[in-house]
Amino acid sequence: MTHVLRSTTAFILFFLAACDTRADLFTEYKVKSGTAERTYYVHKAESITKPLPLVVVLHGGGGNGKLLKDTNGFKQFLERGECIAVYPDALKGGWVPDDVAFVDVVIDEFFAREKVDRERLFVTGASRGGLLTFVMAAKSNHKIRAAGTVIATHLQGLADEFPLQRPIDFAMIAGTADPLMPYDGGWGSFGKPKTTGDPKARSMSVDDTIKLLLKANSLTEAPKVTTLGDNDTSDGCTNEVRTRIDPKTRHRVMLVKVVGGGHVVPGGAQYLPKAQIGPACNDFHHAEVMWNFLKSAGQPELVVAKEGTSPPAAKLSDESEKALRERVSGLFEALRAGDIEKCLELSDPAVVKEKGKPAAEKFFKSVSGLIKLARVKPEDRTIQSIVPSADGQSARVTIELKLNGKSQPPGVEVWGLVDGKWFYRETTK
Repeated sequence: MTHVLRSTTAFILFFLAACDTRADLFTEYKVKSGTAERTYYVHKAESITKPLPLVVVLHGGGGNGKLLKDTNGFKQFLERGECIAVYPDALKGGWVPDDVAFVDVVIDEFFAREKVDRERLFVTGASRGGLLTFVMAAKSNHKIRAAGTVIATHLQGLADEFPLQRPIDFAMIAGTADPLMPYDGGWGSFGKPKTTGDPKARSMSVDDTIKLLLKANSLTEAPKVTTLGDNDTSDGCTNEVRTRIDPKTRHRVMLVKVVGGGHVVPGGAQYLPKAQIGPACNDFHHAEVMWNFLKSAGQPELVVAKEGTSPPAAKLSDESEKALRERVSGLFEALRAGDIEKCLELSDPAVVKEKGKPAAEKFFKSVSGLIKLARVKPEDRTIQSIVPSADGQSARVTIELKLNGKSQPPGVEVWGLVDGKWFYRETTK
């Protein structure tokens, strides 16, 4: 039964990810690197009228580039024509320092084929993808204008072998309760922290990693301390942003310290129990903050929030939140009842038209059948939190499902207002 419920959740996540009205292109490419044929993916808007920045996004351990299409959070920016994203695949899901050569080949091939602003090349990665981001910053053949890591700190061995010696704008988003890549350094694990191990594999503390970045950029300025705000008081997390900018060179280093945050990208779902990976932070979305940092490279200032203050948390009106909850619950009840017409009514008409009504009907029938098979009841489903965007035109809805009283990994649904009504936009995991 647990497998059935997880399958139901997967179906719903798949549909929500497909329910985006904006047009984009996602293409797989093969390239020769050394003796191996490697894979990477290009994700961009369907229509591009000018050279755009290139963002190389490096997946975490055990992942792949294809999964990043709907889960890494950059989709909204490339669909608005702000950038193009490239997602390389690691071999067997794990990055090694020699993969810098592969990523460089990917960039070479992309530059030769696409119109892109070569002066605005960015690299970012999460977890083990963050480790390769540090190495790319040190030894890539390309001039990387800015880079950033999420839920990752440097390894002592990599820092020694590939020292950061050239200036590069760099941002780190790191949680203080991350057991896999400990904020204060050490040997992280899913269980209790290891106390022995290869010194070269030891994680450096985030503060020591920041010191390396400051030295590489010759930054001695005092940090500007701001915050992104405690926008979801139920997640147990807060944050502090420390930014240093050289007024002459405009090089900058930024640290977003997620106090209480675990090995979960901020804005992402609690994909494993807190005891294993630490808590998920819902106060902001990591991709939004990272893209704001990357695209500001070379600008005189990077404004994250008012100095020393928290920006006011966005809040939906009681009427708007009530309507959103009713729409979220309405789709769930329609699926339980097998009311496919109601499911279509709650879906964005443009998406149904694009995908085809028969395909949408077939999908909803499949999901409805799984929900009935799993005997999911209304009390098994809980809206954990609703976090609206700053303008109140969209909201992130975290939903938890239970089976026999046991919580399943939640889904984070992104809803948007269209003509005054709430409709699905996308789902992040």
